[in-house]
Amino acid sequence: MSSDHRASGAASHEPAIEYVEGVDYTVEYGCVVFTALGLLKRGYCCDNGCRNCPYSPTATPPKRDLPG
Repeated sequence: MSSDHRASGAASHEPAIEYVEGVDYTVEYGCVVFTALGLLKRGYCCDNGCRNCPYSPTATPPKRDLPG
């Protein structure tokens, strides 16, 4: 896996966001886990109950069951 990834902004006509492994996200057991910095870089809360979510002081329950 490459050490940096870009999210495609083609569908939304927004510039691509550059994510750096170890800074914006980590890979744990084959899953990408965003850090609070990576989630802030995205710019909004997805309401999936991310464990590092910087947008809400209380954890929101996930909308769907996540593996693991």
